[in-house]
Amino acid sequence: MKKILEDERLSKLNHSCAHLMAQAIKHLYPNAMFWVGPVIEEGFYYDVDLGDVTLTEEDLPKIEKEMKKIAKDGKRIVRHEISKEEALEMFGKDPYKVDLINRFPDGTVISCYSQGDFTDLCRGPHVDTVKELKYFKLLKFSGAYWKGDAKNKMLQRIYGVCFDTEEDLNEYLQLLEEAKERDHRKIGKDLGIFMFSDLVGKGLPMWLPNGFILRRTLADYIMDKELKLGYKHVMTPSLGNVDLYKTSGHWDHYKEDMFPAMELENESYVLRPMNCPHHMMIYKNFLHSYKDLPIRIAEIANDFRYESSGACCGIERTRAFTQNDSHIFCTPEEIKSEIKGVIALILDVYKDFGFNNYEFRLSLRDSENTEKYFGNDELWEKSEKALREVLTELNVPFYEALGEAAFYGPKIDVQVKSAIGHDVTLSTVQVDYQLPERFELEYVNDKGEKERPIVIHRAILGSLDRFTAFLLEECKGYLPLWLAPNQINIIPVNNEYHLEYAKEIYELLSNEGFKVLLDDRNEKLGYKIRESIMKKYPYTLILGQKEVDNQTISFRRSQSEETITLSKEEFIKNIQTIGEVGTTGELTVTVINIQKFSEESIVKPADYNVDVQRIYFMDEAHRSYNPKGSFLANLMASDRKAIMIALTGTPLIGNGYSSKDVFGDYIHKYYYNRSIADGYTLKLIREGIETSYRSYLDQALKEVEAIKGIAKKEDIYSHHKYVSALVEYIANDFNKTKIRLNDNSIGAMVVCDSSKQARAVFEELNNYENIASALILHDEDDKETRRTEQDDFKKGKIDILVVYNMLLTGFDAPRLKKIYLGRVIKAHNLLQTLTRVNRPYKDYRYGYVVDFADIRAEFDKTNKAYFEELQSELGDEFANYANIFKDKDEIEKDITELKNKLFMFDTENLENFTRQINELPKQELYDIRKSLENYKILYNLIKMYGYEDLTDKIDISKVSRLLSEVSNRINILNLTENINNSESITGLLNMALDKIDFNFRKISESELVIADKFRENLERTRVELERNFDKKDLEFISLYEELKRIFSKKNIEELTSEEMQNNILELEKLRERIKQRNSKDEMLILKYENDIKFMRIHKRIKEANIDNINDIVLNQMLLEIKHKVDEILVKNYKLMDNEAFFYGSITPIIAKTSLAYNVKLTIDQIQFVTNNVLEEYIEERKLVG
Repeated sequence: MKKILEDERLSKLNHSCAHLMAQAIKHLYPNAMFWVGPVIEEGFYYDVDLGDVTLTEEDLPKIEKEMKKIAKDGKRIVRHEISKEEALEMFGKDPYKVDLINRFPDGTVISCYSQGDFTDLCRGPHVDTVKELKYFKLLKFSGAYWKGDAKNKMLQRIYGVCFDTEEDLNEYLQLLEEAKERDHRKIGKDLGIFMFSDLVGKGLPMWLPNGFILRRTLADYIMDKELKLGYKHVMTPSLGNVDLYKTSGHWDHYKEDMFPAMELENESYVLRPMNCPHHMMIYKNFLHSYKDLPIRIAEIANDFRYESSGACCGIERTRAFTQNDSHIFCTPEEIKSEIKGVIALILDVYKDFGFNNYEFRLSLRDSENTEKYFGNDELWEKSEKALREVLTELNVPFYEALGEAAFYGPKIDVQVKSAIGHDVTLSTVQVDYQLPERFELEYVNDKGEKERPIVIHRAILGSLDRFTAFLLEECKGYLPLWLAPNQINIIPVNNEYHLEYAKEIYELLSNEGFKVLLDDRNEKLGYKIRESIMKKYPYTLILGQKEVDNQTISFRRSQSEETITLSKEEFIKNIQTIGEVGTTGELTVTVINIQKFSEESIVKPADYNVDVQRIYFMDEAHRSYNPKGSFLANLMASDRKAIMIALTGTPLIGNGYSSKDVFGDYIHKYYYNRSIADGYTLKLIREGIETSYRSYLDQALKEVEAIKGIAKKEDIYSHHKYVSALVEYIANDFNKTKIRLNDNSIGAMVVCDSSKQARAVFEELNNYENIASALILHDEDDKETRRTEQDDFKKGKIDILVVYNMLLTGFDAPRLKKIYLGRVIKAHNLLQTLTRVNRPYKDYRYGYVVDFADIRAEFDKTNKAYFEELQSELGDEFANYANIFKDKDEIEKDITELKNKLFMFDTENLENFTRQINELPKQELYDIRKSLENYKILYNLIKMYGYEDLTDKIDISKVSRLLSEVSNRINILNLTENINNSESITGLLNMALDKIDFNFRKISESELVIADKFRENLERTRVELERNFDKKDLEFISLYEELKRIFSKKNIEELTSEEMQNNILELEKLRERIKQRNSKDEMLILKYENDIKFMRIHKRIKEANIDNINDIVLNQMLLEIKHKVDEILVKNYKLMDNEAFFYGSITPIIAKTSLAYNVKLTIDQIQFVTNNVLEEYIEERKLVG
């Protein structure tokens, strides 16, 4: 799910939807007045004054209904720029808008946006029309003081969200529901973990008995790990003298976040915000040798920070909290090893808790804004270098974030992704050269000289408060057994008869060290069980007469309705050996690769309970499960009593390695034809290569083979001459297929002959701008990158996957509908590969296999082997195992069906047929085209399989002519729509040039020449238009409108020769004007060192008439801005990942540079220039990837 604030499109949508909501409110409540309506992380809101009207839940659907009505109307959203005086006149009756306007200096140009009958102040940007706002939802409303001041009037704040698609909106709403269920504030209250009281103070949590047990368990857990690693624990006071924080630098750089100082006996004390200064003094109190280092001081410490009440959020962000803090004092030579040790501890802890979705962030100083940091540049650079080198050596993915460093040093933050998609900083590691200097810390080195140590600050769990909040939300309150404050709840069925036995079990389990509750209240049994479930106890024991008589224990696990009965001894043994240290508290399903059971793995007696029944499901059981190898042997040895179930669509047969011999008899069989009938798989169509193109490929091969020095088959098939011909066919065929199937969402896979050829094919595909491709090889990129590319393919972001020995089995992507086979794959692997394209998708009946390698012989051989083996094993059931490809009877049946579909049309007379289809809507034309294309497919199948007696049923030349007429009619309709609706000049011209067949059937030879000339002029105009680098240029837009006017005069195919001659003249004039515009732009590009971006920025500023800047000064100013921004990005290209941060980085550059050139920009003008620079860099990045 994309982040709304960081995604330009989503941000614009939500901004526009806020205005749409305001317009709807104004329709329903004419006296409504509005304060502000910003975009926020969750969507948008608007603060509204409705007078005496108070909104209720029933009002939100009414507002939504009005919003949909307005959106359907499709009004354009238009930006206006007005003076301050005009704004005051326009909004003079609205005190909220007047307050906003009066904040602007006199002379400021103020922007506002209008959509139909609604206008509001706004910086923008917005979408083009309200018609784009289709998928939105109003979420909630609340009270909000005007300007956030409790002394002001209470307004009504209405929240909403908007997305581009219904799927995205539904996904987001589902996330919100999930977030409500996982909210740690609700869970903490329900489970009695913590509470707040306004009388005690905002942001000051009080930990209840259950919460205290949980905190103590967490503290003991981390301290035990630290003790094993040589940490020494201390306890220091929660107060400190102000002079201590002046020495450390916190008083100068952190004072605003500290509670006010307290005066006592002529001294000032303050509640400490962190523990570093105290630990520095502990170190300073002793003499140290280099032999003593590293010294690791740790503390579970209570700290206090003055957070605003609005920033406080449950126990996630509080004013009083407890840190798992530590400071490591080491020599320069020990920095890397100590940081690596800290990161190893972090990963060990995350493994225990089951956290696996996280990334490392290297938080650096912002060199452009150094006033909030202290220390010299040299020490900062040393610190940043040390952290960067450690992350690189550990080979962990990380990204850099400018401006996120602590004021005394850079740090590594571990950003953990929560279950509801939020990034939470749980752990941090910081290198500090500054505090040792400020506190004059020393140790004696190996030469007997005094030297400064380096300090490493680190927090593994961060604050116990935030960690607990994160944990509660991750597991929905179902804490793992070892962490639960109450592990077992015992409920006697009837106190009179069963309480004594319950007490006996209570004593037994308590003595075993478990945290046990005994519910002996005189309440109904059902009520007590329901309450136990609501309290999320890991185990609920229900003890009745049967348990008393048999001396057993009946229990339910949390999140399970199953009741299990065990003996007392079995129950204790089972619960003692669960050994789950995850966050769910549930029984787990573990998914691993069988290669984990490698030859290096040691099979040893289990040190955990093996009396529980384990079931191993082995998917893709045909994959190298060789009984002579170690993987399967080690898996079986791990638990001899385990049940093993193997799943495969292509069991291994023959060759001495039969899947049946390894895993036993079949327990269930499901046949291919049955799966097709049930809608789970599709039939396949094999497409042989066109004869003309096969000769083209053959010629390319011959030329390659003739090149001196090339002998290997791998080299021949990966040579550029062959690959370029191959890819040209694939690209053309793929694009034609999308047009033929009327579906741009399908994807394809190219199976290459070698990894070398795969790389060459991928490189060649990159030359095709309209095709997005990805290369998937075992030694290309890392696993995470490959996984991301596979996910992107499934989501439709990638068109073609290029593979070799990857993804041929087990890869499930329903949109994969075409596979290009560049090599012969043998045996069951061939069947696995072919069935990558047989997944159901939309209303498709077939998957398509383009066969470059001619697999027919191998397929027949493999099929024959399977049939012979399976017939002997399956007997009469053999008939159920049908061919993967279409058979003769099916083809004949399909031909009959197609003839019935075309029955009403005169397919014998081309002129009559053309007249008939000209009256049809486009969708019916698509259906006819699909039928005619299926005719061609069936004809190719007839030829391929040699069904000669069926050839007379299809007149392929007639079908081709009919298909051409239908396609031409569709293209003309598309062009008409494009003229009326298209915002893309390139799309308009390409439609005209590439898809319309100018058939002047009853005209003279001279008119045909004119048609060719018209087409030639179109082509020349298109080339000149595509050369333009600034589609927002006002003159260019005017020329575009002129071109649309030429096209909209009359249907192109109906033009007379005179009309076409006139159009040719108009096109020539238009092309000349475009050429002149392009020439001027190219001259300006040269002024900016061939940087097209700044040519456009220059023009936008001139168009805005900002401060009457002349071209020379503007050029010099923008060149300096360009150099500074480029320099920042050279150091950290990922800065653009966070657009808000990038915006903040370039704004001061623009402000300072403009002043240096004596260009006095207003705040709005600075924002205007910044927005243009930001937009150009972001767009450039999208283009280059």
